[in-house]
Amino acid sequence: MRQLLFKNLGLKILALCLAIILWFLISGRGVSEITREVPIEYINIPPGYEIVKKDHDTVRVSLFGSEVVLGSIKPEDLKVYVDLKDAQPGRGAYRIKKRNIKVPPALTISNVTPSKVHIFLDRTVRKKVPVNPDISGEPAPGKYISQIIIKPEEVEVEGPESMLKKISAVRTEPVDVSGLDENSINKGQYSIGYTCCKINNGESRCTHHYQGRNKKMKLFGTDGIRGRVNRNPMTPEIVLKVGMAAARVLRKDKGRNLILIGKDTRISGYMIESALTSGIC
Repeated sequence: MRQLLFKNLGLKILALCLAIILWFLISGRGVSEITREVPIEYINIPPGYEIVKKDHDTVRVSLFGSEVVLGSIKPEDLKVYVDLKDAQPGRGAYRIKKRNIKVPPALTISNVTPSKVHIFLDRTVRKKVPVNPDISGEPAPGKYISQIIIKPEEVEVEGPESMLKKISAVRTEPVDVSGLDENSINKGQYSIGYTCCKINNGESRCTHHYQGRNKKMKLFGTDGIRGRVNRNPMTPEIVLKVGMAAARVLRKDKGRNLILIGKDTRISGYMIESALTSGIC
């Protein structure tokens, strides 16, 4: 034992002296405290769920230690994790624990602000919705759009369940038909309106076919004007014009005219009623 203690004694003394000198060099600079803004990383999100809302993307971490070490910190040296392994659907508060904060070993965490974050966790679902064209402008004089063909007519949308409940259809990118007097094909992306939702149909592209004709548009069949809502001719623009035309015809008769509007309980009925009333008035 004695031999082991005194073996290479000179080297051991030299190493001890170097360690003492290094310690004095580092500690001689003093200690200090700094605060850094660190992004939050959410880990172990339950399968089939996703984060819909969160009140913080970063936290402020205060660090205490040697000025030499503090001055050499890089952004990648600091990590803040929020573990969602036991998270439940809905809104919840999750505490930021010091053991989930990664800092250089020579530093001490003195404070974390905020100490907890609130997030809303929702189930990821899918559903199919129709595609509606977004048309702007007017065709060439004497022309009109006789047909619009959407391919595909439906797309599959994926996203949080609470958001998908609000989505009844997706729209194409705005297409300007100003001056159109012949068939044309346009391709474009879809527009959902919610960044947390996505379309699972390949490249998310669709094709529009437009046709200009000089003949008058036929609206009324044996059962009146029929069609799929938000598709020609069952669009607010056409219903508005029908109301304007009806008011013009009735205005030719002397006396006071009474117009009775009836509808069923379908949600689209309220839209059609508003457009028709606006045209009449």
